[in-house]
Amino acid sequence: RVMSINMNGPLYLTQELYKHFGKTDTDKNRILFLSTIAKECKGLPNYGPYCVSKLGSYGIALMMREEFPTAEVPVYVSTVIPGEVDTEMQRQTAFSSSSGFPDHLVKHWRKLQETKQLLPPTVPGTFISWLVTDTDPKEFQENDWFVYEDWHHSRWAQKFIDDGVKIVEPKGLTDAH
Repeated sequence: RVMSINMNGPLYLTQELYKHFGKTDTDKNRILFLSTIAKECKGLPNYGPYCVSKLGSYGIALMMREEFPTAEVPVYVSTVIPGEVDTEMQRQTAFSSSSGFPDHLVKHWRKLQETKQLLPPTVPGTFISWLVTDTDPKEFQENDWFVYEDWHHSRWAQKFIDDGVKIVEPKGLTDAH
């Protein structure tokens, strides 16, 4: 089931939508795959199927990144890790719907909630909007985008920074993250 949702779903959806991309003004033709640090498939014991499904989705994005820009109708492909976001689903998973998840993940999610380390949804929303509308095709495609990397913050996140929002990656889930 997790492979169908995280890997096959984006593949089949892209195949169906490809025919609708514009034949003129093709610089606007973009596909952005949502990704996660779980695609690294390390540091997350008992979370194998999810990690493998996200790795598979990333592989599909890499394949499309190679093939689609030179197709008859060019389409530019990239990936984004939107970060840890403060959503109702995240709260439910951390506190009331955590059965089936490994204990270390539930503890991590609860800590992020309790210490207010989660991003407001407007941060990744603004980031993603900027990615698909304000980057040129080459820049869009040449990067695997991560909301926490600060080299691009000056181009889209200044309002959040001025308002005191910290766009900083929470630590503790894996050795590197």
